Parts: sequence; C-alpha cells; structure tokens
Amino acid sequence: MKRKDNLNRISNNKKNLVFPLIIMFFLFFISFTSSLTSISNCTQLQDMNNNLVEDYELSNNIDCSDTINWNNGSGFLPIGNETQPFDFQGNLNGNNFNISNLYINRPSMNSIGLISFSQTGISNINNLGLININITGAGNVGGLIGYKDDGRNIINSFVIGTINANGGNVGGLVGLWESGGIINNSYFIGNVNGTSRTGGLIGNANDIFITNSYSKGNVNGTTQVGGLVGFKDGQVTSNSYSNSNVNGNSDYIGGLIGYSTFATLINNSYATGNIDYADGGGALGGLVGGNDNGLITFTYSTGFVNTTDASIFGGLIGDDNTATPTTDSYFDLNTSGTSSGAGTPKTTAEMKNQSTYVGWDFTNIWNIHPTINDGYPSFTAFVEPEYQKGTSGDLLDFIFNFGTEDTPLWFRFLLSFVIIMIILIPISYYLNELHNKGK
Repeated sequence: MKRKDNLNRISNNKKNLVFPLIIMFFLFFISFTSSLTSISNCTQLQDMNNNLVEDYELSNNIDCSDTINWNNGSGFLPIGNETQPFDFQGNLNGNNFNISNLYINRPSMNSIGLISFSQTGISNINNLGLININITGAGNVGGLIGYKDDGRNIINSFVIGTINANGGNVGGLVGLWESGGIINNSYFIGNVNGTSRTGGLIGNANDIFITNSYSKGNVNGTTQVGGLVGFKDGQVTSNSYSNSNVNGNSDYIGGLIGYSTFATLINNSYATGNIDYADGGGALGGLVGGNDNGLITFTYSTGFVNTTDASIFGGLIGDDNTATPTTDSYFDLNTSGTSSGAGTPKTTAEMKNQSTYVGWDFTNIWNIHPTINDGYPSFTAFVEPEYQKGTSGDLLDFIFNFGTEDTPLWFRFLLSFVIIMIILIPISYYLNELHNKGK
C-alpha cells in the first residue's frame, strides 16, 4: 500500500511540472520565433545596410559613442540611400530602447539621419529613442530619417540632440516627409540648424497627420522656419505644441509652424517660444508665420515676436492670407509685444483664466492650473514616450529583458526560466493538493 502511495505521489509530482513546462515552452516559442532581426550593438545597427528590406528590432539600449571615430571622422553611415532600390524598405521597432551618442558628420551629403531615405517600402518606426545625437548633413536632414516618402508612420519615438545642415528641409525627427503618414506621441528636444523649411520636429511635411507631439529647444533657419514644422502642406496638426525659440532671416517664421498651406488644419495646439530674425525679414507669428487658406482653431501663443523692422507680423499669425477666419484662438498681449494680427489678444492674467477660452474642451483635451505650464492651458492626457529606461511594460518584455542593456539574451532567458519556475511550481503543487483533497 505504501509503495502504491509513493508511486502515486511521484506521478502527481510529474504532473505538477507539466503546467510550468508548457508555459515556458509557449514563452520560448513566442520569444524566439519572432520575424524581426534583433539588434544589440552599434555594429549590428550599421549592418542594417546589408539588408534594406528586413524588419528589425532593438534587444537592448545601444551606445554608439565610438561612431565619432568611424570612417575617418564621418561617423555612422546612414541606413540606405536615395538610389533605388537601395532605400530602406523595412520596419524598425525600438522596443522602447534607446540609441545614444550617434555621430554623423557628412556635410556634403543629402538625406542624412539614422535612416537616410525611405520610399518604396512600408517603413514604420515605433518605440524608438535617440539620445545625445549629433548629426550634420547638407539637405533633407533629420534625427530619425532624412527623407521619408513611403506614406508610413512614426509612433512613440523621440530624439534628443543636435541637428545641423547647410541646406533646406531639416527637422529634429524628419527632414523631408512626403506622401502622407502619421507621427504620433513623439518629440524632439535640442537644437535644429538649417536654411529653408526647418522645423523642430519636421522640416517639410506634406500631407502628414501630426498628433500628441512636441518640440523643445532652438530652431534656426532662413525662410519657412517653425518650432514644430517649417513647412506644412495639408492634413491635421492636433494636440501638439512647441516650446522652441525660433530664429530666421527671411519670411514666414512661426512658433509652431513657419508656413501653412490650404487644406491644413491646426487645432488644439499652442506655442510658447520666442520669434526672432536676423538681417531683416517679415511674416513673423507667435503660432504661424504664414497661413495660406489653412484652418486654425482652438490655439494660442505666448512667445515674444520681435517686430523690429518686420514688414508683416502678428501675435498669433504673421501673414494670414485666408478667407476663413481664425476661430477660438488667442495670443498673450503682454508677452508677445504686439496686439496685431489674427486671433484675439488677451492680457497674461486673462490667458491664465479658463473663462477666457469659451468653447474649449477642458474635460477631455485641455487643463489649466497655476503650477502647470506656467499657468497657461496644457493638455489633459498628454502621454510622453519617455523610454530612457528601456522598458515597455509588456509582459513578454518583462520576462525576457531582465538585467542591464549589456546582459546577454541567453542569460536573460535563463534567469527568466528560473524565476518563472520558482513562481509556477508552488502554484501547481497547491492546485494539485486541492485536487487530491477533493477526491
């Protein structure tokens, strides 16, 4: 009888291991049958040039400090180029990890960024951060992509650093973006220096939907220069803002957008940076430098607009060439230094009072509080993709990404296996005991 009980107990013990092992096999299968090629260091990042149609993902944070010594001082070679079929045609998922200290110094080359050129593919960039980058190019220069022309999206991504160009179409994330697409929940912090069509987020944006995004820092250019976008043609800019100071030396300089064309909607957005210019110029606006039949509603600006010798200027909009009036939009009479232009001028005290903003949605979109955003309206549910720690909160990410950015993947999996077994085996034993007691 005792021998039979022992055999039953051994049999039950084996059954107790079945459930944890099944779970581990399932997680193993999910983790290692991914169709994405994993990138864990800067050399592998550079090797993306060897397969421009592959889909990639980061497996940890990547330090590219040594790129300052690469290629005789030219640094990292951008992924892809403008010669088809050598444009990047894959996808890049950062998995909420970051690439830091990327250095590119190619002042005579166009289409410069982490990715040079993307046109014929279906390239999306998601959940990626670039930190402390230094990028220099000629024209079409951006932190993530120099020239994007594939109608796809950038989601949950950011760039922190410096972008320099001696030509036009220059932006913190993208230099030139054509053929539609969405940029959502993304931002740039730092300095952008270019010539025409230079912006804190995008230099030249054609038919691009921008939402829940922002820029902070300084933007310097010549004409069509904006804190968020230099030139915007079509689609919507919504729930976005710029704290960037903007400087230009010609026409169409704006706190949010330099020049906005017809079929462009700007709503639920604001700008707080100062607007300045050198060597004379005109069409300066706290929110928009020049508006050509675009629709602007539920917006405001607070930045100082340097009107000295300016030919056309406004607290909110510089040159407002539209038959459709700007509605429900305001600018700070005291801080802007002017009462001219479209929009409604209000004192600083009025700008910090919710009753000023008749018709604005202070339930779902806007918030106003004396200790937030210097007392001016801000967004209620603005979610910033601050992924410096390289975690997404996803269960599989938690399981398979223990350790630091330098921890090998095999060790992370082994550690994950041990921890899960420690958790699941006692649970399995407990459930089995309950089952036996019920017999």
